[in-house]
Amino acid sequence: MRYDSSLNSFNDMIPDGIKPEYQGVNEKNDKLLLVLWEQYLSGGAEQRRWLAYKDVTLDTKVVKSSNKTPRDLASLFVRVDEKRIDDVKINDITIYYGNASTSNQSSDNKYNNTIRNEYNPTFISSSTIKWPVFNLDDWTKCPNGPNLITCNEADSFTLADNVSVAANPVPGDSATKYWIINPMADMTIANNSFSIRASRFTSPDGSTFGTQSDRSEIGLHVFGDIGEYGTQELVSFADFAVQLGVKSYGVNSESSFGGL
Repeated sequence: MRYDSSLNSFNDMIPDGIKPEYQGVNEKNDKLLLVLWEQYLSGGAEQRRWLAYKDVTLDTKVVKSSNKTPRDLASLFVRVDEKRIDDVKINDITIYYGNASTSNQSSDNKYNNTIRNEYNPTFISSSTIKWPVFNLDDWTKCPNGPNLITCNEADSFTLADNVSVAANPVPGDSATKYWIINPMADMTIANNSFSIRASRFTSPDGSTFGTQSDRSEIGLHVFGDIGEYGTQELVSFADFAVQLGVKSYGVNSESSFGGL
């Protein structure tokens, strides 16, 4: 998200409720943000609010210097891991992003820095979606990890962690936060410092999966001023893919679907 300043009368067509720090002292206007937000019902009316965000404006591999928008063929990945803790069902949500630029790109074994292998699923020879590794030990120990994964295989994304956006990231502390949670949203950062923990949007209990109105949906939703048709500013999406029911110890290819 890149929203417009509250001091500007221009309507960027993004709902104000999902703009982090909007009209506040730390307003993030004209910054490129990774934003986790939700839509919910309150008193029978639809409401929207941001849940967490990270400012990635200084990641020059994924952000255009001219206007602070994403470079072409940037990618965004969200992983939702449902589990039970103390018999309460929760979701741990992690967010990754990447880019297709070949400029000075090289992979390494750090999952939260801005050095990463280029990722362009539209034009790779295998035409298959690449999913970030489940076990960060595989990432941090490449190319000599327990599963003998290479850094090129592991490091095509940057994990949105509570660290600075840098080649050598600095962890946040009590005074400085990089992965910021909305204090009004009743959510927390898990002990790993990067997963957003929520008790909402979990699957139904029991032997049935509920009616369509009971189930959350997965989709692609766009807000904002994304440019006029026929101009170079028009935003489009090259691929969209979903993977369901995958265990942490492996990948079930039959649960994946998407289009390139």
